[in-house]
Amino acid sequence: MNKINRVSVKHVNPNPLFTKWLTEWRDDALERRSKLYNTFNFALKNLSKFPLPLRSGKDCKIIKGFGKQLCEMLDKKLQESRSENVSRKSCKTNHEYIPAYRSGAYAILLTLYSKSLEANFQGYLTKPEIIELGQHFCDKSFSKPNPGTYNTCWSSMKILLSKNLAVKNGSPARYSLTEEGRNLGARLSASSNNGDHSNCLAEPYINRLRNSKNEVPIFQNNTEFKRPVTNENMKDYLETDMVSFTPKSFDVVLLVDCKETLGSLNVGNDPIINGLVAIGVNHEIRHLKVGDYTWICRERESKRELVLPYIVERKRLDDLGSSIKDGRFHEQKFRLRRCGLGNVIYLIESFGSTSHLGLPITSLYQAVANTLVQDEFSVKFTDGTSGSLQYLASMTKTLTKLFKDKTLMSRPKETVKELDINEDLIPLMWFQEFHKCSHKRQDRTVTEMFICQLLQVKGISLDKALSIVERYPTPKHLKNAYEKCSYGERLLSTMQYGKLKKNMGLALSRTVYLLYTNKFFH
Repeated sequence: MNKINRVSVKHVNPNPLFTKWLTEWRDDALERRSKLYNTFNFALKNLSKFPLPLRSGKDCKIIKGFGKQLCEMLDKKLQESRSENVSRKSCKTNHEYIPAYRSGAYAILLTLYSKSLEANFQGYLTKPEIIELGQHFCDKSFSKPNPGTYNTCWSSMKILLSKNLAVKNGSPARYSLTEEGRNLGARLSASSNNGDHSNCLAEPYINRLRNSKNEVPIFQNNTEFKRPVTNENMKDYLETDMVSFTPKSFDVVLLVDCKETLGSLNVGNDPIINGLVAIGVNHEIRHLKVGDYTWICRERESKRELVLPYIVERKRLDDLGSSIKDGRFHEQKFRLRRCGLGNVIYLIESFGSTSHLGLPITSLYQAVANTLVQDEFSVKFTDGTSGSLQYLASMTKTLTKLFKDKTLMSRPKETVKELDINEDLIPLMWFQEFHKCSHKRQDRTVTEMFICQLLQVKGISLDKALSIVERYPTPKHLKNAYEKCSYGERLLSTMQYGKLKKNMGLALSRTVYLLYTNKFFH
């Protein structure tokens, strides 16, 4: 008898629409820093584990994390989607994409079409060529985004590619028009030459404006979608709206931590403050949660503040020795790395004789070298207070010169990328967010507390601690690993850390093993 095998059918993504909408709502909640993020994220995870298709939002009640309100939201979204599909099918035959007059798509189409009429046209244009030749066809910039967005006129190229009006080939990319694109470009060119922009080309937009609702564009991950503006969400929208500072509309201000002065009563006798005043450096004294100096860009009219990605930790050699002995040195470096500012500078001041520093001078130099190489922080040695003053003044002048002609854009800490000074658009974090995230006693995750705990062990640097928690995120994971293996003392000895991929070593592995397994420490 032939053996009959059971055939099981597994759906890869049985509910794609629900997954898509929950992902959008979750990302929107994250952008607005709403507590609904956890609700949507929990529901999304449970939905991904459900193996069967669901016909309505009401059916989702059988899944954990889906309450009555969330199911109603899905049903409403499903009804809107069905209505759109019916409307799209009914007008598909007579609807045609027409770019708005002097928009990005309009400029790209006219540029490619006009160049294709030339006898020596090579058949394509590159992105820089289209931007250079098409800017005069467009009212907005191809290189700088509109206020409140990350999209430039060049973003319209995605629309043309999706509408099959243009094609992209090769690397570097080469763009040309399809047959449909050339026909539309010819019509746009004829309309432009006649000076008539109220003809049938504009009619689809008139109808669209008549039928449109009160909607505000929300931008996330360079993708535009819309949500209705109501009295309930207007406050959230205003708080999360991205703000841009135009060039030369702001001042660069050096912030000095109040703990770096002689106190509020003797601030007039502080050599750093007196020196900054004498040189004419624009500065303010504030309480900084992390670091001793940083720089902000303050808009002149609104007084809003964005923080530049530079922060300075000032150390005298004797203070450096004390911080290494009591463990503050590693803890400070850990907080500086987490503060969200990408360029950390250690300003090391010489101080008197090197024989009373608490540690041998060679040990201090080794700690500084580790900070430079392993932590990838910048290090600057000065000959005392006067040298530090000159360095801060020079940095303020340099940063003012670098950023005064840039367009600054506010972004949350999680989405701020590494600084590229050659770009015209610079994403920066709000100073209030930097101040809040740098609080020393903020709630920490178990992994972060595990890192802090490991840093207290002699011989464990930040890179070593990060390598350990990458494989064992919590002490429980590490302890379980010790229980499962018979060579616990050697478990971490071959683990690699840092850029050079060095091994932890047997001695350090044994120390960590004893710490988490010896009953004396529990």
